[in-house]
Amino acid sequence: MEEQLYKTRCREALLFLQTFIDAAGLRLRAMPLTEFQFESIVRDRRSALNWRAYFPYFCADLAFAAAFTRTGSSRVDGAFLSVYEPGKKEMHIFILESLARSSQGHPLKGRLTGLTLIAITSLLFDIADSVGVWLVEPDTALIPHYKKFGFQKLPDHNVMYASVEEMQKVQLKLSTTAGAAPEL
Repeated sequence: MEEQLYKTRCREALLFLQTFIDAAGLRLRAMPLTEFQFESIVRDRRSALNWRAYFPYFCADLAFAAAFTRTGSSRVDGAFLSVYEPGKKEMHIFILESLARSSQGHPLKGRLTGLTLIAITSLLFDIADSVGVWLVEPDTALIPHYKKFGFQKLPDHNVMYASVEEMQKVQLKLSTTAGAAPEL
């Protein structure tokens, strides 16, 4: 896949996600993750994950990464980093973290996974013959949560997988409840 076309499709997927966020009244902004924001997450005391180790993936030609902020704020409250593998037609989510997980009442709390999957599903829908999504090294405590989104844990491996069809089912379910600002 041509890199420029891929980047255009990533921007379109985030625009679609922002439309969903606005329709749900979540008071959030989704945007492409910048290098400055990436570095801010590395230094953020709220972060429990090793973002620095994933910087090479952030620099990959077919990376898809987004930051979430409250409307009107520049502080990143959550982000994801994924890379598309064109040979296998699969997306690999390498890191997914809410920095607002302990902030009661934050509009991102409990919704980061769902919002991320809406963006990724939208992107994969635009890439012909996409097959599925891998969640690489998920936190074991979050495995039951990820299963709600169609992911299945592979035996003897620290990865989870969901087909594009499963992802589309989840997106449809989330889209039909947008007005209720669902717990995603």
